[in-house]
Amino acid sequence: RLWHQTLRAKLVTDGWMQFESDPGIFYRNHPKHGREYLGIYVDDLIHACAKPQAHDYFLKFCNKYFPTTTQGPLSWILGMEVKRDRKTRTLTINQTQAILSFLEENNMRTATPAPTPMIETWQYGDGPPVEDKDKIKFYRSRVASINFFAQCTRPDLAYSVSQLSRHLANPNTNCFAALNRAMKYLAGTPHLGIVYHTDDKTTLQLEAYADASFGNEDANGARSPQGHLIYFAGGIIDWKANL
Repeated sequence: RLWHQTLRAKLVTDGWMQFESDPGIFYRNHPKHGREYLGIYVDDLIHACAKPQAHDYFLKFCNKYFPTTTQGPLSWILGMEVKRDRKTRTLTINQTQAILSFLEENNMRTATPAPTPMIETWQYGDGPPVEDKDKIKFYRSRVASINFFAQCTRPDLAYSVSQLSRHLANPNTNCFAALNRAMKYLAGTPHLGIVYHTDDKTTLQLEAYADASFGNEDANGARSPQGHLIYFAGGIIDWKANL
C-alpha cells in the first residue's frame, strides 16, 4: 500500500491520472506523445503508447526515482503470455504454460478431458464435510489456482470457481468431484485464451451481456446465480459469475 501511494504520487506529478474504476490503471494525454496507458500490479508495469519516444521518456522518468528496467515489447506478464500479430491485427493472451505446470504438479496432465468445467446440475448436496485438514488444504489450494486462471484469461471457469469457492471451509465429496472435473476440463483445454482483433470492418464498441436464473434452479436458499460478459474488439474484457 505504501509503495502504491509513493508511485502514485510520482505519477501524478508527471500528469498521470488514475482510473476511479480501477486504481491499478493510469492514463494521460501527453502534449508530445499522445495518449498513454499504464497498468500496475505491485512493481510490474505495462506501458501502452503509440510512439517509442513515449516509452523512452517514461523509462527515464521512472529511473529518476526508482531503479527500473524494461523487457521490451510485452510478451509475458504475471504468468500470462501475450502474443501480438500485426499482420492479422490480433492480440492474444493465454496462461497455457501456467496451466500445464499446474496440471503436471497434480498429475493431471494426461487425465481424460471433461467436456465442460462443471456439471450443469451440480449441487453441494447433503453429504458431510470432509474433516481431514490436509484434504481441505489441498482443496483450497487447487481452487485458488483455478481461480487465478478464471480471473485472468479463462472466463469459462468463472461459474465453477464461484461454486467451489463457496465451500472452502467445508468441502464434501461432491466438491472434490467437481474440483476433479474442473481439472480434467483444463487438461483438455490448456491452450484456450482470449483473442482481440480489429479490422476495417470492425466497430470498436462495448458489447455487454447479462443473465440470471432468478433463484428458480438453486436449492441453496433460493439465491439467484447471475453473471455478465463485456466484450471489446472481439474479446472479453470483463466477466463475473456469482450468487
